[in-house]
Amino acid sequence: MRAPPFKCLFCGTTQGPFERVEHPIPESMGNDDTILPKGFVCDSCNQYFGSKIEQPIMASPPFNLERIAASIKTKKHRYAKYSDSSLVLQSVGFWDHVQFAMTPERLNLIFNEYKGVLWIEPPVNYIMLLARFLIKMGLELLTLEDDINPYLAIFDKARLCSRYGDGAILWEVAYGFYPRREDLIKAKRHDEIGPLETRQIYQYELGFMRNGDCQICFVYINHCYACNLSNPSIQEYVRQFNIINEFHMTAGSGLMI
Repeated sequence: MRAPPFKCLFCGTTQGPFERVEHPIPESMGNDDTILPKGFVCDSCNQYFGSKIEQPIMASPPFNLERIAASIKTKKHRYAKYSDSSLVLQSVGFWDHVQFAMTPERLNLIFNEYKGVLWIEPPVNYIMLLARFLIKMGLELLTLEDDINPYLAIFDKARLCSRYGDGAILWEVAYGFYPRREDLIKAKRHDEIGPLETRQIYQYELGFMRNGDCQICFVYINHCYACNLSNPSIQEYVRQFNIINEFHMTAGSGLMI
């Protein structure tokens, strides 16, 4: 890990303040141990990302539903909950168990129109928010690496996209769904209550491709995302990923809206 330069990674200020605790991966996604030292992200950018980027993403599928199903608590140590005009979903404290209530009209829609699938509409600007979220996460995680400097000019486009939305409509996000949920189980044990399982919630990978681009691959439960931290295109990464993996990713941008 590099020493904090007390220069904001996103807006470039050296004046600070740098007092807020910065989680590259939000606490509400289950991260309680990956925290940046003070001096990388100013309080203004910390507050902006928390309210304008992370909160809308956490409230959108699949993250809102997976957090409920996995019984992940919020920053205020409460179980995640979702509600709209016709549906309420709430965790009961056990993995893959959800308490719900819905109107008869919503129930009819699920089983007659959606073939038994619970569908929740994401916001119209979801892909652009997701791109900015992944870039923010990736640049912050780079500060924990010794061999990649996130302050280099090659990350300036991503920096501006993440913080100010510059070019967000063009920035691609790749997505793939890993089908075997049972592979998330990392350990099992038994006690007086019964069987207990340790499951993987998230993982990430950072690296450079042969063309010099740096990308982040972020996996949350079964959902796999990738984003280029150097320029908007993720096509080359997707091409190589699909050659060597059993499940495939597809890429899209805000232009698809």
